[in-house]
Amino acid sequence: MTRRATHRGFTLIEVLIALVIMAVALTLGFSAVQGGAVNLARIEERTLVDWALENTLTDLRLRGSTLEPGLQRAEEFLRGRHFEILTEVTKPAGLPVLALSRRLSDASNPAKILATRTLRVFYAPPLP
Repeated sequence: MTRRATHRGFTLIEVLIALVIMAVALTLGFSAVQGGAVNLARIEERTLVDWALENTLTDLRLRGSTLEPGLQRAEEFLRGRHFEILTEVTKPAGLPVLALSRRLSDASNPAKILATRTLRVFYAPPLP
């Protein structure tokens, strides 16, 4: 009685095809993760910029009636980042309004402006 040899397992071609499919799937997965990390970094920077601008705006509002027209410089430290905020303050004559033009940049690279905001703030003038 002769026994017939039974071969089990995959052929080399089948293994190579499976490896190619896995490589493509992993590449797509890593690209998606990398894209998510880049988006997260952008969102974090945008949030920190907005927080820094809001912090300086609150400070300027609190000092509203004592602010003099001119250029105000402020620094903010948030989550290990150092920001520089330049604010140009103008007061229209006879109105209880401050016009604020703010420019935020990274303190390590002041030439790179991360955000600009312009707004008008009402304040209560000091009593005589």
